[in-house]
Amino acid sequence: AADLFGAGLWKRIRFVILPMLKPSLQVALILRTILALQVFAVVIALSGGDIVTVLANEAYRQYYDLRNVNVAAAYAGLILLLSMVSAVIYLRLVRSNEEAQA
Repeated sequence: AADLFGAGLWKRIRFVILPMLKPSLQVALILRTILALQVFAVVIALSGGDIVTVLANEAYRQYYDLRNVNVAAAYAGLILLLSMVSAVIYLRLVRSNEEAQA
């Protein structure tokens, strides 16, 4: 329909396609943000096995190498908290943008 009314490619993408994809893009962005905080395997593979200071790696080191379960659980809780806070902030930003456009 946008093509019939003379909308160019950019306007079709911006005003037709992206709004239809918005729910899927939101979920994908939240999941990628959460997974980005859990970069454990990638860091291990790229560093050649040397422990690099990343939250997930530090939790692993505390639990398996140092047998410090409490500190490892605290790191895991911090990762969970950061994931949830970033998801809530993102959802609030998206909601405020939707309300401003309505």
